[in-house]
Amino acid sequence: MLFEILVILLIIIVVLFFLLFFKTWHLHINFKNDNLDYDYDIKIIVLNLFFIVKSIEKNINLIIQLSIFNKDISLVNYTFISNNSKKPEKDEDNTEFLSKIKESYPLLNESKKELYGIIKLLLKICKFEESYAIINLGLSDNNLTIKFCNLLWALFAPLYPLNFRVVLTPEINQMTLKSDMNIKFDMLFFNFLRIFWIILKNKNLRKLIVLLRS
Repeated sequence: MLFEILVILLIIIVVLFFLLFFKTWHLHINFKNDNLDYDYDIKIIVLNLFFIVKSIEKNINLIIQLSIFNKDISLVNYTFISNNSKKPEKDEDNTEFLSKIKESYPLLNESKKELYGIIKLLLKICKFEESYAIINLGLSDNNLTIKFCNLLWALFAPLYPLNFRVVLTPEINQMTLKSDMNIKFDMLFFNFLRIFWIILKNKNLRKLIVLLRS
C-alpha cells in the first residue's frame, strides 16, 4: 500500500513539474528608482500559483499564494531581513554607482552581439502587454553618458513594436539614475533557462553580473 502511495505521489510531482516547466508564466514587474533609493514589486503567475516578491524598507518580502475558486490561500509569507545594518551615505552610494557604471560599459560594449541575440530571442519567445521603462541617466562624464545611452537606445529599439515603450533621457552635467518601469509579459519557463544559459556562457556578461552584485 505504501509503495502504491509513493508511486502516485511521484507521478503527481512529475506531472506538476512538467506543467510548471512548459506552462506559460505571466510576469508583472514594477520597479522605481530615485538615485539608488528604490522599491519594486514582482508578481509571477503560473497555473493557480502566485509568487510575489516586493521590497519593504530594503528588506525582501516573499509571498506564495494558491488561488482556488476565486479564493487566495496563503502558503508562504516570509520577509528576508537585510544584513546591511549601517546604511552608507548617499554621496558614497553615488560614487560607488558611478564607478560600477564606468567599469560596466566596456563589458556591455564587448557583449553587444550576445545582448542583441538575447533581445532577438525575447522578440520570439515573449508576448508583451503594454509596458514602459522611463529612465533618466547621468554619469557626470558627458561623453560616457552619451555612449551609454546610445548603447541602451540600440538595444531597446527592437522592443518598440512589441508594446514595450522605452523613454531614455541623458542628463548632462549630472550624476543621476532615475527610473520608473512597469513591464508585463508572458514566457515559458523553459525559455527563461535558455536566456540564463546564454548569459552563463558569456564571460563578459558573467563579469557584469558579479560587478553589479558586489
